[in-house]
Amino acid sequence: MRPNTVAVPDLDSQPQCIVEWGSQKRISNDHGLIGFGPITEALEGRPVHILVDPRKPSAAGPVDLWLPVRPGTDAAMALGWINLIIEEELYDKAFVERYCHGFAELRSRALEYPLSRVADITWCDPELIAHAARMYATTRPGCILWGNGLEHVGRNAFQSVRAVLILMGI
Repeated sequence: MRPNTVAVPDLDSQPQCIVEWGSQKRISNDHGLIGFGPITEALEGRPVHILVDPRKPSAAGPVDLWLPVRPGTDAAMALGWINLIIEEELYDKAFVERYCHGFAELRSRALEYPLSRVADITWCDPELIAHAARMYATTRPGCILWGNGLEHVGRNAFQSVRAVLILMGI
């Protein structure tokens, strides 16, 4: 039997920030009856709720911040968040020092994604992007749920998922 290789958030820990990235897990993968699963229960605690999705599906319910990212530009969005989080030193320094390899290279790559460039690529307001990145980085514990919307972004899917996993790591 293969171990689960998908990053599964600990929703029982009552996350204070939930980012749904290309995901409609409340209706498609909440492991319970619609409206009665762990994601729905976690959202009942009224954490900060950020949605990164080209459209705002009604299934997402109320959100605090919606980034209507242009389809296929998720990697640029994530790299913009990474750039801001590193630049403003909002990352978990102890975790990065102990467990992350190649952080200097990541910092260098992320510098190529200032919010002005990310806004041009993703068609999202740079102030909204900055606000979302700061909310995610400073509201703890937090988690990111991603779905098929992120995994089906064409030839960039692998790098998009990688960038979101890096966000989780830092």
